[in-house]
Amino acid sequence: MTSLRLTYRPLMLALGLSGLWAGSLPAWADGISVTSKATANGDSRLIDNTILDFSSCRQDHDADRMLLRLHLTRKWDVNSPEGEGHVRLDAFDAKTGTSGTPLYTVEAEGSAAQILPDCLLRIDRGLEDLEWWQINDLASGTLLFETMAEPLIFATLDDDQIRSVRAAGFYVPPDDEADQKLADPHVVGLLTLATDGKIATRLLVTASDPAKATELRSYWDERRYLAVVETGKPGALGAATAEQPLSKRPLSVEVNWAVAGLALRLPIGPAGLKTEGAVIPDGLKVAPW
Repeated sequence: MTSLRLTYRPLMLALGLSGLWAGSLPAWADGISVTSKATANGDSRLIDNTILDFSSCRQDHDADRMLLRLHLTRKWDVNSPEGEGHVRLDAFDAKTGTSGTPLYTVEAEGSAAQILPDCLLRIDRGLEDLEWWQINDLASGTLLFETMAEPLIFATLDDDQIRSVRAAGFYVPPDDEADQKLADPHVVGLLTLATDGKIATRLLVTASDPAKATELRSYWDERRYLAVVETGKPGALGAATAEQPLSKRPLSVEVNWAVAGLALRLPIGPAGLKTEGAVIPDGLKVAPW
């Protein structure tokens, strides 16, 4: 990924900033502090934002709360489509605040970041025209997955009415992929499902025809989408995923390749995704990672 360069357009930058103000802070926060500055030096532009907020993601009781400091910088030249962006999240013990040593730090090149409900951090890596995100566990800072399909965040219930937070992503290896297993020409992508901040399932999707795999991996000629669907029924579900236990209304995660017109469906079980009962397009295979 290091060969890709970060680019913006000023209008997109402004829209991204407004989204950061409006949607980045969790509903369970007790307090919000925001600082922002924008500067210009000749044709150079800089936006620097910092958000401070409390989090209960680690708490077994109130004493375990964290103070989060989310810092986002963006730099670009008005005469160039290229730009730079950096995201840094520092998590501190709420008792010491920012004067203490961070419990953890997450850093990445990116154009935007959001502290999501259910203790997840979403970073928009935003390189060139490439759609690329990463999801981190907010309790520990652990990277859960990178994804070239927009991250799918949803919840499910078990028979005891216990709610589990799910996050799904689909990683599509670039041409310069360093992992030899992912660099195999038959690979289409890696599907990950995280549950309550931990990896539950990783499944490698491959194609028997390398040319088909190349087509489905294309960043520019293909579009990939993730959705939760009711198993055996058409149409994607929205916020209604946790209305009934999985045993009463089985659900599946769907990976859709819009241009190729293909859809892969994997049933959701209590422990993660299942290959039993999966709907797999002809020519594709799914295997545990």
